[in-house]
Amino acid sequence: MRYRVSAIIIAVMVLAGLSAPAAFADQVQLQLPVGCTVGNTYDVSSTIMVNANPSVGIAYHGVGNQVRVSNTPGDSSFICVASPNTYVIRNAAGNCLRMRDASNNYAVVEENGCQNDNASDQFQANDGGDGSYQFVNVGSGRWLGIIGIHCTPGNDSLVSGVPNSPGNCDSWNMQSVTVNPQARATRVQQDFNTLPRG
Repeated sequence: MRYRVSAIIIAVMVLAGLSAPAAFADQVQLQLPVGCTVGNTYDVSSTIMVNANPSVGIAYHGVGNQVRVSNTPGDSSFICVASPNTYVIRNAAGNCLRMRDASNNYAVVEENGCQNDNASDQFQANDGGDGSYQFVNVGSGRWLGIIGIHCTPGNDSLVSGVPNSPGNCDSWNMQSVTVNPQARATRVQQDFNTLPRG
């Protein structure tokens, strides 16, 4: 009997500790500060999701490649480079988004490293008031977005500099995955209830 109780306790601990966090995850919408402090990094490990289709977000496909949206978005963070609200957007590999010029169709690419003083790497965050943001590239004056009729971004849509006009998706929101303790407790109880008895 003594060993059976220990085995059950260990089984519950293993189930609680090794279950995939995503199974217990909630998406939490993040906000950038009203005025950022130059040099500070904000929203580490967040995803930047298309407001018109929150199932897809910015994904990074390697240095020099144009950024796309995907249903498996990459982690992003925001480094304040000018107050009150100008940032470089950095991925988990330490590379930043850069908006190319008109001769490159304003393609947004993953650039090797970050150049905080390069206007092509800088984006001014404009709060939409509903939890969404629009990011205007300081160098080109174009908006971080997806060109599309009726704003229908899907998996693998290209991210470019777009004019702020109807039909273009240029509104984004930041999401962070957090563990929901209630969901974890419910799952542990369900797992415990399925253990063999006897």
